[in-house]
Amino acid sequence: MKMLNEMFAGSSGGRILDVATEGGWFINKLKDAFIDIDEIIGIDITDQDFDEARERFKGDPVSFVVMDGANIKFANESFDTVAMAAGMHHLDDIPAVLKEMMRVLKPSGTFVLREMYRDGQNDKQMTDVLQHDWYAKIDRLLGEPHFPTLTKQVIVDYANGIGLSRYETQQHLCDDCPRSKGETIKKEITEMGEQLEKIKELPRYGELKAELDMIINRLNTVGVSCQAALDIVGIK
Repeated sequence: MKMLNEMFAGSSGGRILDVATEGGWFINKLKDAFIDIDEIIGIDITDQDFDEARERFKGDPVSFVVMDGANIKFANESFDTVAMAAGMHHLDDIPAVLKEMMRVLKPSGTFVLREMYRDGQNDKQMTDVLQHDWYAKIDRLLGEPHFPTLTKQVIVDYANGIGLSRYETQQHLCDDCPRSKGETIKKEITEMGEQLEKIKELPRYGELKAELDMIINRLNTVGVSCQAALDIVGIK
């Protein structure tokens, strides 16, 4: 995360909370950004990716806890840094989670947000937007909170409303995106077919199969690249 690395080179991250951590994939970015850390706690609504994450961070001051981001069970002003990456579009109540993140953040603490957005994408990135939104429809039918990608302005509006004293934004692009490779595309098509099978008994199966056929055509003709994201780094 270039902006975070530049803004906080030589600084300590202190005690860090990573919200909607999933398998802790963003934790390495946070570790690399600061000269040192005291502790990182990753929280998520389920523990389905925690075993692998705990093994990956074995020996590091990193732990994982099942916890709802809208009801964080930590004291006020108890973290030096709070972060959430690619989590907003999985939230039923975005303002509630952002409010909780600000509550547990110390005065002058660091707030970090990365969220992909849908507007202004090129043709390959737009394939990823359509693919993501298709997955979100499937997940919602299966009872999981997963929503379409937000616009950049909506993300900025949320940042404006949480009470940061200042913040900076920067576009994040996937460098040399591996998803454009032929074998990766074949794998993704197979995985999408497996996901579709989970709803084969539901009324929307035909609609979503037709949508999948359109996306597969784009994957094979237009190609795909990870959609751009917006990085926001601010101070409480």
